[in-house]
Amino acid sequence: MIYSFQPLNMKIYLFKILSLVLVFNVLKAQTPRITIDKAEVIPTLPNINDSINIWLQVTSNDYGGKIYDSISISGNTVFIHYCVRLSTQSAFRTLTDTFSIGYLPSGNYLLKVGAYKAFDTNSCRNNPVDSAIVTKSFTVSPNISISELKGEQFQFSIFPNPVSEHQQLELYLKETQAVELELLDLNGRVIQRIYHGKLTQGEHRFRTATFALRAGLYFYRLRIGEETRHLKMMRL
Repeated sequence: MIYSFQPLNMKIYLFKILSLVLVFNVLKAQTPRITIDKAEVIPTLPNINDSINIWLQVTSNDYGGKIYDSISISGNTVFIHYCVRLSTQSAFRTLTDTFSIGYLPSGNYLLKVGAYKAFDTNSCRNNPVDSAIVTKSFTVSPNISISELKGEQFQFSIFPNPVSEHQQLELYLKETQAVELELLDLNGRVIQRIYHGKLTQGEHRFRTATFALRAGLYFYRLRIGEETRHLKMMRL
């Protein structure tokens, strides 16, 4: 027996095929996807005096808001677990976030970031789905006991750094200059006015008392003529 498609049957057959293709493409477009576009260590070349941050850029096709994140350090590996809520939105959205790691001992480290999507916080913690993993190596350099700034007309150094009680400051000028030297906190407030006035060509030394300062990061602000420079100082 020979079978042949009638025109009506052929149209129904083609319609079903096109419908299946359309459904497949729609489902594919709505499949939950998440990518980690960037994971940057800030500062790029940290040392033990730097408070380290991790900057993330994440893209999701059904982003419903961040619902959970965690940071942990095991040995020389830094883990970041990042989770967003599944939603009915199909358009891709990109968000950025910053995580504070704090101060790390010198050494080589591995950053491992996992991005997940789930319907609630518990699901995100216990049953991560559709994960994206990014790893990145970075190095924290050891402290240099003498920190210095060099310019065309001057050289400025502090010792020791980090410091606990007193710090020696040395400034060499190639010619007479108007000088302002101040100690600032992280908010830019002046903690100590060390020197304001003119200094002659040559070497000048100052001694600052730091024992009353809280432990943390500070900055020396040096203004020489029209030039302003900053140098980090760590109080232990």
